[in-house]
Amino acid sequence: MQNNYLKTLNNSKHNLNKKINDLIIDNVYEVKVFKNVKTANGDRVIATIIDNGNLTDVFLPNRFAHIKTNYSVSNIGLKYEGLQPLKDDLQFHKLEFVSLSI
Repeated sequence: MQNNYLKTLNNSKHNLNKKINDLIIDNVYEVKVFKNVKTANGDRVIATIIDNGNLTDVFLPNRFAHIKTNYSVSNIGLKYEGLQPLKDDLQFHKLEFVSLSI
């Protein structure tokens, strides 16, 4: 019994990981869940998206730390609009959450 369980754990498919700047600009990714994780740099939010049919985890910028996490969501898309300029030659990752419902 335990051997079967261990085999299942070892064979389970884990989510892929991507950096936010690896997302395709102006592509809309379906969001499945928002998760909160503790890192060495503090609390962060991960969006689990569908990318090419695979579940993929993407760390969101710190400004999205207010998102309620650990909830499955439906009909929400994440649109990455690339790096955008700020003052003083700084840049930020522009993200927009969009409705996927018709």
